[in-house]
Amino acid sequence: MRKQTQYRHTETRIISRFSIAILGCTILGMAIGKSLPLGLEIQAFLAGAIALFFYGYEARRDFKLRKEQSETCRQLAEMRLEQHTFELISRQGRAHRARRSSASVK
Repeated sequence: MRKQTQYRHTETRIISRFSIAILGCTILGMAIGKSLPLGLEIQAFLAGAIALFFYGYEARRDFKLRKEQSETCRQLAEMRLEQHTFELISRQGRAHRARRSSASVK
């Protein structure tokens, strides 16, 4: 089982981010298409613009979180590889010294 990282998104949403983008585009299209009365046209345009802005903001935030998480995982993997390499070199050095010392005893 994998450990949950601190970057994991744990909040639940009633409506998905993609649904917000679809609704925002629909409302924006209605406002641009002149199918609403003038007062509602302006409000619909603003609501659609805000929805698309929110979608872009959330997408950028999630991208940054995933980038941070992948960088953290990469650094952890590199650290583990360096540690294993150091241990392997140490074992080989000890084995080589042990063979040299046993050969010099003979």
